[in-house]
Amino acid sequence: MDLEKTLRALREKEEKTMAQLKDFQCATVERIDKLFRNGQNRILVADEVGLGKTLIARGAIAKTAIIHYEKNNDIFKIVYICSNQVIARQNIRKLDVFNTSNESHENSSDTRLSMQHLKIAQQEDHAQEHNSYAQLIPLTPSTSFSMTNGRGTKEERALMYAILKRIPVLDSYKEKISQFLSQDVNGWQGCVEKYDERVTKLYNKGIGYPDSVIKKIEESHSKKIDVLINHVEKSDNGVSDSDVLQQLRQMFAEISMKQLQPDLVIMDEFQRFRNLINTEPQKTELNMLANKFFDPDNFGTVGFKVLLLSATPYKLYSTMDEIADGNTPDEYYKEFLQVVYFLMNNNTVKKDNFSKVWSDYSDALREVNQDNVTVLDLKKGHVPHASLKNSPKTGKTPSIRFWEA
Repeated sequence: MDLEKTLRALREKEEKTMAQLKDFQCATVERIDKLFRNGQNRILVADEVGLGKTLIARGAIAKTAIIHYEKNNDIFKIVYICSNQVIARQNIRKLDVFNTSNESHENSSDTRLSMQHLKIAQQEDHAQEHNSYAQLIPLTPSTSFSMTNGRGTKEERALMYAILKRIPVLDSYKEKISQFLSQDVNGWQGCVEKYDERVTKLYNKGIGYPDSVIKKIEESHSKKIDVLINHVEKSDNGVSDSDVLQQLRQMFAEISMKQLQPDLVIMDEFQRFRNLINTEPQKTELNMLANKFFDPDNFGTVGFKVLLLSATPYKLYSTMDEIADGNTPDEYYKEFLQVVYFLMNNNTVKKDNFSKVWSDYSDALREVNQDNVTVLDLKKGHVPHASLKNSPKTGKTPSIRFWEA
């Protein structure tokens, strides 16, 4: 790829994209660009409802692609996380600055994280054929990260089989594995043929798929393959069908995360799935996957960029009824800290510094009187990187326009 030619094309695309935005949206995008360039990798835009946060994200994609190609010559990878598939299909068109659309965007049945290795390979193939500059992968937490249904979907298992049957050590077990993965559902054979055709098509193009997936299984997940062999051989190992299927789904989910290697993650209305930003250790499958997803070490990078979008990033207060109930009187405060700590990438030094400054500010609030707010102003000045700005559209001060942790 000619890097200078690529950058010229990206700047032309960025100019066209920015020209479609209103002034206050452009100002927000410019601020995001400046923060990303200065090393701030996690940013929250908390504009009010109706101010076009999705369009701001579109502008941020155009700007951040330039940042990426100024330092790299590989394809720019964007992951878009939203609450459901309807919103994903609707907004993916708005966010598709570089015309990455292909058949992978139209397959709503394979949005699960365990299936993303196929979608990524399809987009890489599409990018090579059409000289695209980016990949755009939509994920929805309720289907992508959730592993609570141990058996998974028919499509999920069919894609598993299309990969597993190509592993040499499983060659003599293919029929038994197919029978096991079918779970006796209707239409199994047709589903298997559909996914096998998609995998074969990519294999024949010589892009390294599914060989790259098989290699990771052989190198890092051999024990799970042994469990599968023992199970289909009816060995009395005390492991249920659901347990084995869940292990396989977890394996393919982790492989997909390795394949994703995002450069930019956009989380739209993330308060609807705030468990994904929970920095506390969790034992649920969703949180374990989410923690790995946001762990830079999982991708072998110093950290990808994250853009959070929400008009209500945390609960602003507890009602009198909630306080009287006594169950979660300070839940709003916990949510606030959860967002702040995520933006800080759970950096211990930053967290400790913020806690001290916030505690001092809280003490000053209790001591303030109407005639003397000097101490309060001084304390407020020490709250790190919290930038409250007037909205260019309304002239009012939103809760948080940018939070630069």
